[in-house]
Amino acid sequence: ARSGIAAIDKWSELLHEEGVYEDEPVADDAGHVIVGEWSAHANIYARMHGARAYLFELLSESDEHEHDAAVAGLAKTFDTWHSTRRKIAHAWLRWLLGLEQRRAGYPALDEFLAHEAALPPDEHIARDDAGRFSLARGGLYFLDGPAGILVEDGLMASGIDPAREACPLCSRAARSCTEWVQLQPCRHWLCGECLGKWRSAAERSSAAPSSDDIETDEPGGAAGGAAEMVAHEEMEVGGQA
Repeated sequence: ARSGIAAIDKWSELLHEEGVYEDEPVADDAGHVIVGEWSAHANIYARMHGARAYLFELLSESDEHEHDAAVAGLAKTFDTWHSTRRKIAHAWLRWLLGLEQRRAGYPALDEFLAHEAALPPDEHIARDDAGRFSLARGGLYFLDGPAGILVEDGLMASGIDPAREACPLCSRAARSCTEWVQLQPCRHWLCGECLGKWRSAAERSSAAPSSDDIETDEPGGAAGGAAEMVAHEEMEVGGQA
């Protein structure tokens, strides 16, 4: 079934031509996350949609004779994908950013950004958790480079706020701790210190559920409570979140 969104339908068409289905998530792949944010996908597309006019200017900086080479440079972000998935991603990006689209003002990309930014929460979360070689992940990969340039030039808000409260229990900022765990399905984050306190309290409480009831992606790790910890992030202090 067609979605009515040209960029999504083009990706589906390319999948069909190659005889493959959309890539599915696998165990132990936490997807793309931003510590302190319930959805990295929602965060990134909200900012990118707001700065889309600057994005289109950036994509049009080279003259038309150099445009194909500039697009090929952006396509390098898919070089680590395996052959069939890489072929699909390269073809999709050449279509999305090709000269025909450029001359028309990038209508397919404009529509795609608007669509992704306006998704309901459950669909943002589904895209956060999508397969490594999926359209959801491919879109984030390709936008990462231009987003960095726009943020550096002051044309788009940064997704990295050193003062952003990330842990709802101690109000710790995202950059002030090197270990974070995201709870599911609520998508809240806990810093390593609060996680340790929660575990200790659960162990002391005779009413706490068995530690086997709660899973983390830490080897042998478990915590009492009603949420499953499936996204684990380790950061260097001062690093990106």
